[in-house]
Amino acid sequence: MKEIAKYITKLKQRDYSFKDFEKINQLFTEEKYVQGLEIELEQDWNNMDNAKPDAEPSLHHVLDNIHDKLQLNKRKKGNVKVLVKAYLKVASVLLILVLGYSVWKTTIYEKGQLSDSWIKIQSPAGERTQFILPDGSECWLNGNTSLEYLENFTASRKLKLTGEAFFDVKGDEDHPFQVEVKELMVEVLGTEFNVSAYENDSEISVVLASGAVRLTGLEKRFEMLMSPNEKLTFSKNKGTVSLQKCEARKYIAWKGGRLFFINVEMENVLLKLEHFYNVRYKLLDPEIADLLIRAKFNN
Repeated sequence: MKEIAKYITKLKQRDYSFKDFEKINQLFTEEKYVQGLEIELEQDWNNMDNAKPDAEPSLHHVLDNIHDKLQLNKRKKGNVKVLVKAYLKVASVLLILVLGYSVWKTTIYEKGQLSDSWIKIQSPAGERTQFILPDGSECWLNGNTSLEYLENFTASRKLKLTGEAFFDVKGDEDHPFQVEVKELMVEVLGTEFNVSAYENDSEISVVLASGAVRLTGLEKRFEMLMSPNEKLTFSKNKGTVSLQKCEARKYIAWKGGRLFFINVEMENVLLKLEHFYNVRYKLLDPEIADLLIRAKFNN
């Protein structure tokens, strides 16, 4: 019960990692947790001081409905793989329901409208995290990376990134997909691109695999359009911007556990390796910090 309460609290506060999300998924897909979930959600609902008088205090019918769907799939499908997929599908619906409930509780019923609240997903050092955003866009986070997106994401596709991520964006002409990093704003309609913007890196880079993107400087004002197989590099120290041709596949190979370095300074190579392998490196000879490296690493 305490474990269930802990993860419900994380959902309500919108402060959970991807591993937390996987655990929440487990809680909502294993039948042994159904009774505990019902009790915790009903208790939390009843604790709302300003709950509407006509609000239904019990979520018993919701959990019963989910349970019935699970049993229905179980009876229809004897194949274990199909059953697992059915569980995951129903679990995703229930997770959306609970997230919607927590958003209503913390925003709508208090203010009458959605607030600009952000949901944060974190990928720890040494890990690669893949997930699907609410609009159907796919995202991969490299190690030591955090991504925030608005609760009402399908209406406003804005994200904040610290670290490195690859995006395969679903097209939507009415809702541009915007990724904000410390110095830049990347805006697309539908495309595949990679952004690297770690806090301690001296550069921010954007690599375009397909489609087109528009980049706008947030502090140093500029605007630039990119085409596929181009790499934009922004120097934090100098405030300069450069655009060059590249092999995009090499810059997004980290998704599959590979790293390519093409004329990258030794200092930046070590930073990338730290994020990727969760290992700390110490450069004993400062004179080689600017040494350009060409290398390939296979995980």
